Amino acid sequence: MGIQIDWLDKDAGIGLWRFDGLWTWDEFNTQAARAMSEAEALPYRVDLVVDVSMNLLPPFGFIHNFRSGAVIPRAKNHGISVIVGGRMVEMILRLLFHINPALEKVNFFAPSLEEALLIIHTHRAQSTQQAPTAKDIPAAPPTV
Repeated sequence: MGIQIDWLDKDAGIGLWRFDGLWTWDEFNTQAARAMSEAEALPYRVDLVVDVSMNLLPPFGFIHNFRSGAVIPRAKNHGISVIVGGRMVEMILRLLFHINPALEKVNFFAPSLEEALLIIHTHRAQSTQQAPTAKDIPAAPPTV
């Protein structure tokens, strides 16, 4: 299946990247370039939910790409990215944040899509100094 990049809620500026099965860096770079172009066309902040919960191991070169900051390209209006996955993903992220601490400021871990949305809305509220309400947090889409 590979990589699917779409909007969870375009009007709210929340993108959804789903990694499922095997994928290549060429596929990633093509999809990421398209997503960045779409995001930069919007006049407001865009945050990403990166769901790797159904992913197999990433292709060779992942640590090198993460160390260089090249894993998730950042549009000019990119806020934060929340990576969704299991305990192994969380442990890998902790290791990678140790390698490149600057990335920890804009990348977060969540065990579920619902928690990812809560992190995004909490981060946005802290940026604007207002607490999110239940109506501000879109419902998670059904899992396939």
